[in-house]
Amino acid sequence: KSSRIIDKNGRQIDRWNTRGGNFLHPEAASVFYDTISEMYDFYKDAGDVAGMCMITGKYYLPGFLPSIKRDSSMELLGYGYGDFTTELFEKETGISLGIEATDQRRFTKRYELLTGKYKPQWLEWRATKIKEALDKVSGIISQGERKWKLYAVPYFLLEDEKNPYQEAVSTQEERAGFVETSLLKA
Repeated sequence: KSSRIIDKNGRQIDRWNTRGGNFLHPEAASVFYDTISEMYDFYKDAGDVAGMCMITGKYYLPGFLPSIKRDSSMELLGYGYGDFTTELFEKETGISLGIEATDQRRFTKRYELLTGKYKPQWLEWRATKIKEALDKVSGIISQGERKWKLYAVPYFLLEDEKNPYQEAVSTQEERAGFVETSLLKA
């Protein structure tokens, strides 16, 4: 089972500029959390540090956001249909998708079920997994004497909209509205 993000068509996201590690897979998670630990250990005695800012999505972990791969044919929910991820979803939710692991069309079939019949459960599960990952990072960077705050910023690549996270002069209200609107489109 691949440690890469798999899209709804069964493609691994693993090209140079797309990274695409699956933050849920133990191999990718180990590298991700070990890197966070190394950064914290290196700077924990550097004096006052306001915190760590993480961008989630694109090639940044954790996330299932669409900008993992620049592909205009992919929508917000086009990623996360690999064997490892969907088996974990089935195990943790008790929902059986009933798709054979050897089915050549399994990725597309999973996508259809998880963005159709099981969409609310799929979105809740994905959001929970991202929150758990961010909570783990927060625990890592606040384990020592110096407690860092975690600042998480979602990376959105929506071609048809202005992204206030990429504007230095944007307001908190603009950013909040953008996230709300973007997530509702999912």
